[in-house]
Amino acid sequence: MSKPVVHDSKNDSTSSPQDASSIFDEIEKSINQYHQSAANLQRECTQYYRKVFENAMSMQQEIASKSGMSSAFDVLQKTLSNYLDATGKIYSVQTKSFITNIETARQNLKSLNENSKTLSDLNRAIMQSWSSFYSPKQE
Repeated sequence: MSKPVVHDSKNDSTSSPQDASSIFDEIEKSINQYHQSAANLQRECTQYYRKVFENAMSMQQEIASKSGMSSAFDVLQKTLSNYLDATGKIYSVQTKSFITNIETARQNLKSLNENSKTLSDLNRAIMQSWSSFYSPKQE
């Protein structure tokens, strides 16, 4: 004997626009939390690497001074300074490029959002055209 089928709306394979809307509402609420968490993590990483670098340079300077190699350390420090200046410029260009790419992607998505109804209507018209072409003709 077969068991009766019980309809469970939580496991229903069809979803309503309200269901999808609530999911997107939850996603939108969490965006600021993700941004803040990522920014906090990035800030902590930057502070950590800054301290590691400063401590390493201080230790190297002390070793060079105590071993009588201060002039070698001065050359190293000048080379490192030039390297860090170039790295800062590269990072600045990279950041500007990254932000430009994100803004371009945002503009593209904004355009898609503004035209989504038109695209859906066009797709619906194409589907209806194809279905009328492929459906059997009744005589």
